[in-house]
Amino acid sequence: MITDIKRYIIDFIEGKVNAKEFILQFRDNPQIGDYIQSFAVEGKTFPVSYIDEEQGTVLTAEVPYNIRVVIKTFCMHYPINHILTASEYERKASDLGIQLNIQHAMAKFIREAFPDEAFTIDPTIDKKFNFLLSATMSYIGGEKANELLTKVMDEIPQEYSKTKRVKLFRERIKELFHLESKKYPRWCQDPEWPFCNGRPMKFVSQKAINCETYEFHFVDVETGETKTVVQFY
Repeated sequence: MITDIKRYIIDFIEGKVNAKEFILQFRDNPQIGDYIQSFAVEGKTFPVSYIDEEQGTVLTAEVPYNIRVVIKTFCMHYPINHILTASEYERKASDLGIQLNIQHAMAKFIREAFPDEAFTIDPTIDKKFNFLLSATMSYIGGEKANELLTKVMDEIPQEYSKTKRVKLFRERIKELFHLESKKYPRWCQDPEWPFCNGRPMKFVSQKAINCETYEFHFVDVETGETKTVVQFY
């Protein structure tokens, strides 16, 4: 039971409350959303991106401010009709980019609702996010891959220099993802590195089906199981 919601939000902003814990509490405790929504100024809006299914294009519209929809837009690429399952929400709550967006959204809320309230944004999430952004190869990504990348980063001692941490991080990633020389997928869209039994699969080859469609072939090095990822330009 959270007795002081304002204090709880500030503790999250300042790093005294774990980010994943906060996001799950926001989902499970409607009092947090109700509290934030009660401060929304009449007529306040925020932008939402969505897909125009007829034209196949991404559009943006201003909609009435709703903190629950705001959080949902951080957890989903296009917040149309999909309802996140419990396991999907759990995974999204571990995503550093989502955690960073929600931390900044909560800081903005406190600044607007309580302009005289003094607080300091904890930089930990931002530092981790930027480390992964600079240290991760651009062709590695996907929900499970991002979870593994965060785990590997957290296992490297923080007291090492950034140069040493990046070096160790990349060596470990090359090992886990079975990377060989310059053999890696040239994705058409965002990376979707497949996993098998919780392990990254090895990239084998890619093939153009036509000028817009590509297949990316992977194999599990232990079981020999294969998987094909299809992407479009």
